[in-house]
Amino acid sequence: MNQDVATAMLESAGCGVTIANNGAEAVDLVRKRSFDLIFMDCQMPVMDGYTATRLIREQERLQQGTPPRVIVALTAHAMQGDREECLAAGMDDYLPKPFTQAQLVEILQRRFAGGGHRGPETSPADASPADASPTDASPTDAPSSDAAPPEAQAGAPEARASASGSGVDQSVSPADASPADASPTDAPSSDAAPPEAQAGAPEARASASGSGVDQSVLDDIRAMQQLGKPDLLEKVVGSFLKSAPQLIAAMRDSLADADAAGVRQAAHTLKSSSAALGCMTLSELCRHIETMASEGRLDIAMPIFQQIESHYAEAEAFLAALRHGEEEAACRAAE
Repeated sequence: MNQDVATAMLESAGCGVTIANNGAEAVDLVRKRSFDLIFMDCQMPVMDGYTATRLIREQERLQQGTPPRVIVALTAHAMQGDREECLAAGMDDYLPKPFTQAQLVEILQRRFAGGGHRGPETSPADASPADASPTDASPTDAPSSDAAPPEAQAGAPEARASASGSGVDQSVSPADASPADASPTDAPSSDAAPPEAQAGAPEARASASGSGVDQSVLDDIRAMQQLGKPDLLEKVVGSFLKSAPQLIAAMRDSLADADAAGVRQAAHTLKSSSAALGCMTLSELCRHIETMASEGRLDIAMPIFQQIESHYAEAEAFLAALRHGEEEAACRAAE
């Protein structure tokens, strides 16, 4: 999930956000400052979230009397054993990407309503993305107005959250937990048949424009726009159009070199960022080639990669035109 989208979700829920660009920065921030809650991205540059969490827990053991921070894992893997690996590293909860604002708020509500208590719990995050259905993540899951706001809790300084998709760790400080409603987006089901086995799957998921982009996701991003802030959708689209070609090139080179780890990392990142913009078919294709790389089946991965290139080209054309239109509309509004 794009960092800007995750940040907007948290800010619209009344949270203040502090960002660290990798796991090492996250560890350093926690050493210097106090946070109520940490959303820890498992896949970050320099140092991953698992290592960062272990180091934070070690710091807490050395600082006697310091209450343990609540750490919630964010991962786009959603594979067998992921939740167990997160808990073993010292994380308290687990939220698979892509997630909705309502699912994020449910985590905040549960943790702050209970005084920020630690320990694994059963939540929509415990299931696979397919199980985290729109029904599970309805806006009615938002915090009750009867619950004491986080700022009213004793010693509530800041909470920290990690951005998904971009692999950037970030922090948040809960203020008034009154989130805006957010329409959930469907996450790819891990039980679904591989894309090449689904008859007409790309066409079935494509929008009316033929771009393969779910425009309701774009509408959700627009709905999170805050007055006086830079255009959120333009930022998200711009970031995607800049990073996606680099990830596809990295995937192509890694396939040519039979570098499974390189394919897996590039596919993993593109999977999350494309889902954040509603490119669900593209995201599902990336999930599939990521699984192939994990299982050492790169010899049959090229047809899937070619579909990734094709679907990205369609999405790129649509998003570039959309971005240009948004910029023109902004200019007209400023006149």
